[in-house]
Amino acid sequence: MKRNLGRVLIALIIVALLLPTFGCGRQGSGNNTGNRNTAGERYKDTNKKLSEYSPEELMEYLLDAGLEIPEGCDIPEINLKMVSHYVQELEKDPDRGYVTNMRCYHELALRVKVIVDRYYGYDDIAQQAQDMLDELAKQQ
Repeated sequence: MKRNLGRVLIALIIVALLLPTFGCGRQGSGNNTGNRNTAGERYKDTNKKLSEYSPEELMEYLLDAGLEIPEGCDIPEINLKMVSHYVQELEKDPDRGYVTNMRCYHELALRVKVIVDRYYGYDDIAQQAQDMLDELAKQQ
């Protein structure tokens, strides 16, 4: 009896140690399937959060990743602060939106959201933001 109990305990310990290896952790939220794109793979490889970059480095990364600053959002100091803060919020909650009454900053936030969510591999959430951007473009 003691022998079987010992084997069961060892098996449970092994399973508990292997669970993180199989990716049983949070892959996203909402209806995210956990599919990662190449940007998501980049994060997985480096494990560096975007919020760990200085605001200037963060903005440089986002611009290199295809971020276009909408017309009317032409105050770099405000853009740096807003984007840096919003990225931190997205890291806490990928589904988080950005509320503003200025169209250009709403559009900028959606563009940032698409890139940040893709960086972390939340492709379905990024697609929702992209769909909202497409809808905004139709309204112009």
